[in-house]
Amino acid sequence: MNQANNTYTNTYRDLFQNYVEGLAIPDSIRNKILSDVFLNQNPSFYFFYPKLFSDEFSVEERVIDDLCIAGYLYYEATLLTDSFIDEKRKDDFLTISVCQEETIKILTSHFGRDSFFWSLWNERKNEYIKGISIEKRMISSNIVETSEFELLADLKSALGKIAVDALYVLSEKKNSITYEKILKSHRSFSIAYQIYDDIKDIKEDYENGQFNFAYYNLSKKHSGLSIDEANKIFYIKGYAAELFRIGISYLDSALDEINTINLPLWKEHLFSTKSTFLKAIREINDYLEFLSSGIYLSITKKQMPYSTQIKIAKKFILTRQNDDGSWHEYSNQGGISDIWATAFITTKLDKKSFPSFSIKKALQFLNRNVSAIDLWGYNSTWICDADSTSLSILAFQLQCSEMEGLSYKNWLNFQNENGSFSTYNNEKELLSSLNDPQISNVKGWCNGHGCVSAVAFYNLALLKKYNKEFRKLYAYFNDPKNIKAYWWTSNIYTYYYLALTYKFIKEFAKLSEIVSFLLEIQNNNGSFSDNYGENLFYTGLALEILLLSPRKYLDNIEKCVAYINSAQFDDGSWENSNALLIPNPDENIIENKVREVGRLGVNIRSREFNRLFTTSTVLNSLELYGKR
Repeated sequence: MNQANNTYTNTYRDLFQNYVEGLAIPDSIRNKILSDVFLNQNPSFYFFYPKLFSDEFSVEERVIDDLCIAGYLYYEATLLTDSFIDEKRKDDFLTISVCQEETIKILTSHFGRDSFFWSLWNERKNEYIKGISIEKRMISSNIVETSEFELLADLKSALGKIAVDALYVLSEKKNSITYEKILKSHRSFSIAYQIYDDIKDIKEDYENGQFNFAYYNLSKKHSGLSIDEANKIFYIKGYAAELFRIGISYLDSALDEINTINLPLWKEHLFSTKSTFLKAIREINDYLEFLSSGIYLSITKKQMPYSTQIKIAKKFILTRQNDDGSWHEYSNQGGISDIWATAFITTKLDKKSFPSFSIKKALQFLNRNVSAIDLWGYNSTWICDADSTSLSILAFQLQCSEMEGLSYKNWLNFQNENGSFSTYNNEKELLSSLNDPQISNVKGWCNGHGCVSAVAFYNLALLKKYNKEFRKLYAYFNDPKNIKAYWWTSNIYTYYYLALTYKFIKEFAKLSEIVSFLLEIQNNNGSFSDNYGENLFYTGLALEILLLSPRKYLDNIEKCVAYINSAQFDDGSWENSNALLIPNPDENIIENKVREVGRLGVNIRSREFNRLFTTSTVLNSLELYGKR
């Protein structure tokens, strides 16, 4: 749910609670109506459902408030009635009566006895009753057409349509065409939301003997399964993701119906629901890929001649490239990365020795996935950011290939006054993309970050045409505190891109400072560590920095290479380093605290499940070592 909806939820929930608190009813009934279990477990947008449609109608705010209270009372009465019928919960009878009586009292205060509204009210009640009848028939039916399911979803949402009916009758602007378009939009949304409910409740509905469209479709393809087996296959075989995609098509239809109508809150609600569906698809697909990746990774280490090492490392990277040219790596709150990962890995491939067709496919993938604002994001379903764009630019520069559609102006909009680059620069857009009710502050992710700024710094040096922006970054990195990496578990990442930049612009004194720092922190066995121990990813980056002045640091280089040689698996890969840090979004300064490796969430280290960042980085450093 987005931040705006959170605000409305709090406001209208308070209105509802205050109204119920003021009723002269027994505390037992009041407590039942205001049960935290009920209020927290059901969709929060029902607290303000009439408000979602209010902008198109001329209705006073106080009246809309009353409609929201009445709507939630009736919603609660309806759900309690279902429980009363299905589960014989007779103790709910009085609570249902109070909710229904209060609903009628509120509505009667706004609609006279002879109002056209009551005709619509009766029509919606009859639709709802018809829906219950159809649903019962479907339970025992062998064949259920999609059109029947669509009708069922629309009829079951009949009470929600009363919100639109009420505003239409109360409004002086009685445009019947607009009214019908809103109802059609509501119908499409209701079908999409019924799909969502059925996916979510597939096991619960089966156990309660209720019709479930998701289970019905699954049972037609796989009969005779237990519900637990069916539930697993539903996700593993991709049926859940496909149903979510169908749901998205209904949401798109709902948006199309009201494209020219002034309903910003309803449109925002539809977009938010669509984001929820997209996130679900992403999480399902990511989890399946995440599970399968480990099956193909070797666990046997083998020391090999240099030429063999290079050959099989390249083969490992090549065989994990997808048909569309992308590589997938890291799994976190944004899902699995394809764009950012592909860009980074491509920067590590030697354009003279790595198969050119593979590099060409990777660059074509990046060109195809430039966004509407001519930038790149973490993956093809995520918002744009400075780092994914910087690494994409760098991939094209290092591979001497032409970019299509990039807007340097939009990329430079991520630069701050102090010279740094922020990963994200639009808090509202980021919150919407995260779509997490637990996250309300993303200022940390929108600050300037040393690691992100260092990649941009190297790009600006290679581009040789943004002198003002380059000078601001040069000054920014004169302050040692700005070296710190934000998204990584070691500052070696930032030092790596600074070293490349200083080498390119012939700032050898600054390069020597970085090398001196590395020599101080190199382990006795030649490796380099992050906060969690020896780390091959940072060892590869550090080796490349040392190779910028190979004659001076030969012993350190040889120790580093020996460590790398001893750690390669027989499939050509090196152990995943889990070097990517996902801080809390409100975290401005990275603290050296222990963060567990995880697949989703924040305040974690993200799992490098395909070993591609580490393998491509180590391969690159070994190839440079061979050319010294």
